[in-house]
Amino acid sequence: MDPFLVGASGIIFGCLIAVVAIIVSYYEEKKYMETIAKLVEAGKSKEEIEALLGKKTKFFSHHQAEKDPISYMKNGIIVMAIGAGVFVFGLLISSLSIKGIGIFLAILGLAFLLIYFLLNKKVNQN
Repeated sequence: MDPFLVGASGIIFGCLIAVVAIIVSYYEEKKYMETIAKLVEAGKSKEEIEALLGKKTKFFSHHQAEKDPISYMKNGIIVMAIGAGVFVFGLLISSLSIKGIGIFLAILGLAFLLIYFLLNKKVNQN
């Protein structure tokens, strides 16, 4: 099999997954905002809306909430796994540039884990 076709099909497939994820996220957010708009039109208060939706709504938030440290750990593990997969793919097709991308992603995942441990240490000190 031609290495160019393997790489091109991987890029196209990856981009397709990203586009589908963005579209799904857009429609979920749109549906969520429409629900909030209907509840506001029905005369529900902020507290009632938060109780119905079960979480703090972005609609009423005046500032971006601080990210939960556990999400950095999850993101770090996911990015490291993707980096490892890309690196193994680079080994299979003997491509130095693909291996480099895999190593970069693994280091990025380690950075997320470092942020998690630093934030966790900060929370434990307080």
